[in-house]
Amino acid sequence: MKTPVILLVDDEQNIITSLAGSLEDEGYTLLSASDGAQAMRIIKSQPVDIVFLDIWLPGMDGMETLKAVKDFNSAIEVVMMTGHGTVNTAV
Repeated sequence: MKTPVILLVDDEQNIITSLAGSLEDEGYTLLSASDGAQAMRIIKSQPVDIVFLDIWLPGMDGMETLKAVKDFNSAIEVVMMTGHGTVNTAV
């Protein structure tokens, strides 16, 4: 069985480091990006199964990146995350 590839997208390196530690311990293959444009370059260049995507990113924000990911490949699962959420954003 193929190990799922997870792309972590966050502009805060400490968040990526924290998530990576837990996910690597579980055996996942990890990639990381600090913004939406970099995430899309990775997604277009290699297979990615799951994206953990911060909503608040510089340049192309998380919602724009989500749309770009789904337009490119709707089968990629995306988990949205934020440390600055509101009920409105969640909905």
